[in-house]
Amino acid sequence: MVFLEIAAEELQQGMLAAGFANGAAVIRVHCEGLIRKLWSQLLEDPDEQLPWEAPLIDIARNHYGNSDITASLGDLFYFQPGHHGYIARKVEIDRTPEGHPVPTPGRFVQGKDSYRIADATMNECCRLADQLMEALTPPGQQYNERRVTVQRLKYQERFEDFEVLAAMSQNSLARWGRLGFQLDRHRGRLDGPFRHKGVSDMMGAMMMLPGLGKLPGWVNRSLSPKQSRTSNARVIERAHCDERYFTALCGTRENVRTEIQVGKQWIELPVGLTSFAVFPGNLAQRAFGLKPTMHRVVHTGETHPASAINRRTSNVTLLIGGV
Repeated sequence: MVFLEIAAEELQQGMLAAGFANGAAVIRVHCEGLIRKLWSQLLEDPDEQLPWEAPLIDIARNHYGNSDITASLGDLFYFQPGHHGYIARKVEIDRTPEGHPVPTPGRFVQGKDSYRIADATMNECCRLADQLMEALTPPGQQYNERRVTVQRLKYQERFEDFEVLAAMSQNSLARWGRLGFQLDRHRGRLDGPFRHKGVSDMMGAMMMLPGLGKLPGWVNRSLSPKQSRTSNARVIERAHCDERYFTALCGTRENVRTEIQVGKQWIELPVGLTSFAVFPGNLAQRAFGLKPTMHRVVHTGETHPASAINRRTSNVTLLIGGV
């Protein structure tokens, strides 16, 4: 049992925990009405300038960086081949004792103006996160409200655009920074047993050596989980488990897909606008003993006519998580 299907109305304490404990890697929670509502509020509001529509200076002004990229908030421009490749807007919501949402960032610069997500929208996201968190908490354990992350991630339609955006990022660095970028590029190609810190650093350095560089790559390919579908697919976000209690995602896909690791196979995760795909992260393993779901994002290599693409919402993921 890889996928388990339930309706949002059926959620109760421990239901998700039981499903994951019994072997489900992902639980699809069907709630099309809520998803369409949140999608309209968070992706189709013409008053909000999303970062992939914004000038670079607005992205920079809205960036709340962290040494750990996964902990950064605000607007993010992150193109590191094999590791990440997206433009995103990430908000973390805390709550006052009275239950009012307190987002970080609180507002986003839009030229001479600014934008703030409506409290009603943030409350909807928090209610969903609380419902999922309660269902993730096993019976007999106390459920506690957690901070909520709301993320909107945009992946490019053309694979070549990932490359030129990464090249621009690399070109902005000094000499040692460029060398480190190249090392990370090699590390991003590693999978399976070689993706872990330390080992990936050593393998990445070996891949930069003249003559010996091809050997680590061959060993990596022979021991990595098999690719699903076509060999044209290329990894744009490397295999990882989220540092959250849970991840719930929906979205639109043109030529990117999320894959989950099941045994030695990569299986495509159905992502759309009728259900949230929910899976546990590392915090759920520490708190409840639930195995986190390893996943990655790949580009299929397919192309679509520009006239068929909605630049604002194509290849966009809406993610809600408990942190």
